Amino acid sequence: MLQRYRVHVWGVLLVVGGMAILLFNLGVFDRLRPGLEYGIASATGALGLGFLAYYAYNRTQWWPALPGLTLLGAGLTIYLGTRAALHNETLAGLLFLALAIAFAIVYGTDRRNWWAIIPGGILLVIGLLVLLSQRLPFELLGVLLFVGIGLVFFLVYLLGPAKREVWWALIPGTALVLSGLVTYSLTVGRGQPLAQFWPLVPIAFGLFLLGRELAKSRVAQVGLFPSSPSDQPEEGMPASQEPATAQMRPSIATAASPLSAVFGLEGPSDHVPPDS
Repeated sequence: MLQRYRVHVWGVLLVVGGMAILLFNLGVFDRLRPGLEYGIASATGALGLGFLAYYAYNRTQWWPALPGLTLLGAGLTIYLGTRAALHNETLAGLLFLALAIAFAIVYGTDRRNWWAIIPGGILLVIGLLVLLSQRLPFELLGVLLFVGIGLVFFLVYLLGPAKREVWWALIPGTALVLSGLVTYSLTVGRGQPLAQFWPLVPIAFGLFLLGRELAKSRVAQVGLFPSSPSDQPEEGMPASQEPATAQMRPSIATAASPLSAVFGLEGPSDHVPPDS
């Protein structure tokens, strides 16, 4: 029965909740403060605990952790806001951290939910930066935002499934980290040794890639050399019984070809003419 009317229940809750927040923002309930705020904080927190209790009862269903921690964080934020003991930045940071913990639970429940690393990591970075916004300069916050989100994508590559499925995470991760380092060298890090010499890192990595490709090219060239006398088939021996090294050379050249490795196409050096 509840499953059948689940959409109706969510629709009513959203409408009632939206109307209550709208009237609260318009100042209709100003006379009822702070008692109304305590009531909203208690109701929101209790509803969040209800979702978390359902998650604790049935661990196979990870979705209740998201609204549970979101509502619990919102209730805690509303309550602390009534105490006037914390800055608004601190309250917002705590809410972001609660959301990050929710996505961490989603990933921890089932490692196949690697997608949760992206929103959870981004929310964690934003929450920490919001908490530090009163102590760090604005330029440094921008640098940490770029680098932090870039590291989140690197984490996706490390913790995700097979690397061939999440290799794309290295592209935004590298771009964001490099953007953060460039921003750092142009702003708060101007004139510092780290800002001056960090380009040595991409230079070293580029040299590594070039050296690896040169090594692959040499392997391909070895496969294309004429076979040595020891590799020639003995007189009267069928071609199918040729030495193993002579039979493997075309396959080595094919595997080493950039065209076949990257585009799945057959390059000029990969074509082996048929036996006449």
